[in-house]
This record gives sequence, C-alpha cells and structure tokens, in this order.
Amino acid sequence: MELRTGSDQFMDLPKEIRTMIWRFTFTPRLMIFRAVGCPSFDAHREEQLAPCFMIKTFLPPPSALAVSSESRTAAIEAGYRPFIYTDNKSNLRQAVWNPEIDIIFLPSGTSFNCFDWFANSFPEEVRQIRRLHTKSFLEWPLRLPGGDEQCMTYFESLEELVVVHDDFLQHCFPHGRDAPSWTPTSRFPLWLPGDYDKITTRMRAKWPHWKFPAVTVFGSHEKMLECVSRRTVDWQVT
Repeated sequence: MELRTGSDQFMDLPKEIRTMIWRFTFTPRLMIFRAVGCPSFDAHREEQLAPCFMIKTFLPPPSALAVSSESRTAAIEAGYRPFIYTDNKSNLRQAVWNPEIDIIFLPSGTSFNCFDWFANSFPEEVRQIRRLHTKSFLEWPLRLPGGDEQCMTYFESLEELVVVHDDFLQHCFPHGRDAPSWTPTSRFPLWLPGDYDKITTRMRAKWPHWKFPAVTVFGSHEKMLECVSRRTVDWQVT
C-alpha cells in the first residue's frame, strides 16, 4: 500500500481550493516607508523636489513565493510585487510588498506634500491601499486646506486610517502618550467644519462607492505596533 503524504493529499484538492488556501496565508505586514530628500515646510512649493521613497522596515515576504510555482503564481495574482529602491548608500535594494494587503505606514516628513508625492510615485498602488498609517494629523491629507486635500482622492480603496500622535501634538489629545487606542467621531478628526461632507462629495464624484475610512488614534508608535501584532491574525485575506 502506497503511503501518501500530506502534500500528496493537498495536491489532490481542486486547484480553486488550493488557491484559496494559499491566499489564506497572506496576512498584512507593516511596511514602514521613509522619504529621503523631503523638503521643509518653509520651502516654496515650486522649489520643492519630490523625495525618494524607500522601505525602512518590513517583514519577510510570504513563504508562498518560494514554495512552488503554483503558490508563487497565487501570490503574484494576489498582488505581491517587487519594490526596488536605492538605499542611503546608493546600493540597489529590493523588497516585496502588496499595497492591497499590507499596512502602509507613511513618514511624517517635513512637508504637507508627502502624501501627494507618494501618490504620484505609486499611482496604481495608491488606489489599492486599504490600510494606511501615518504620524500626527499634520501629515493627514484630509485636514489640509484648499486644493492640497485633493491628494486624498487617490486613495480609492481606503478602509482604515490610523494616526499616531507626535510629540508636538500630544497635548491636544486625551492622556498624551498614555492614551489607549480610540476612535474619534467622524467629524472630530477633520477639525475643519464641513470638511466631512466636502471630502465625501469630492471622493464620490470620482469613486461612487467610496466610504469614509474608519479612523483610529494611538498615543504612541509602540502602542500602534502592539495593536498591529494582535490584530494581524484577524486580517487573513479572503
């Protein structure tokens, strides 16, 4: 009698079932981006040069990319792609990211244009991002006045927006760095009266099914990382 292994039994499953199993292994990873060469707030807009984005911190790519040709195909079809960049020593580096699945943490930088530049650098990827984290409301494009808030219309699929307090703004929020995670009302995080309706109208003019993202605020970067670690198991890809 031939002894059958678990891998043999797995391959006996219909291909559609195997693909679903591979996709179940794709969990969100926190991808912390860094903007190199970001100009200061004082620089005139026309004199500002777009920064170069690189990934500062990331976890290893899904093991499915290296298990078999079938699992690799499933990962690529799910949206995993190479991210090639030059580090601060001019060395060519490569990471793997998935804008639709991974948690994208954008740097606070020193300019209000950080989101705009990121969207211009990755126009297709930005439309797929579902989980966006950033530091402080200063870099949150929803509250920028005038035409700068237009950059938010790039985030077509955004479902979750997480904001981490920075030291400068901690006195504005309950408990400062000791604050647990909390969800403000829909109008509180916008600060400017009428912005909620204005942003929603503008977004739905471009994306009819767009919904305002869930917003969560953390008192520190460490608390945000702790929450991400706990919640990853609940974020399996379906």
